[in-house]
Amino acid sequence: MCKYVKSHDEIMLEEIRAKRKNMIDCANICGISSEETIRFSQELDKLIFTYQCRPFEEKRMTLIKCS
Repeated sequence: MCKYVKSHDEIMLEEIRAKRKNMIDCANICGISSEETIRFSQELDKLIFTYQCRPFEEKRMTLIKCS
């Protein structure tokens, strides 16, 4: 019996979607300039940045190992 294992990218994308939903919900309730909404936005920015930089870091580490 095979088990499906989520990749790191899939897990990160789920985290990004969840954080985005939390931010939007918070903005609808508290307003877009509330401290909580801004905190969610900053956390979302960090997750997206980490996700986008990941392939570069993996390539860089591969280059370092091969040197």
